[in-house]
Amino acid sequence: MSQDPRADIHERDRGDWTVADPGAHDRTVRGMFGRIARVYDFMNHFLSLNRDKAWRRELVARLDRDTWELLDLCAGTGDLGLEALRSGRCREVIALDFTHAMLRAGAKKGLARPGGVPAVTADARCCP
Repeated sequence: MSQDPRADIHERDRGDWTVADPGAHDRTVRGMFGRIARVYDFMNHFLSLNRDKAWRRELVARLDRDTWELLDLCAGTGDLGLEALRSGRCREVIALDFTHAMLRAGAKKGLARPGGVPAVTADARCCP
């Protein structure tokens, strides 16, 4: 039985949190989220027994009432940022995710629409 060559890209060096091949790891993770983007919200709700919605509401309730801007890193389909806007806990949200397909899947909910939440495809590890 041959070993899956993709398994090596996920191996971490002992003693730190770096992966052996960061570029290959990034492509693999981005590809995986790209493949599940259309069903991500359903699976998130289903696998958490809808607790993900309560977790988001609780997190948003902890925001200061005078929060003006919210940067939603690793936004996925934008549920957190959209919840923060709906609740009135902030006035502006920018959603950032490194998988464009996830942001595109969130477009039907208000991401990347005029007057909605701007969506930026970028790697959160490379933000200034």
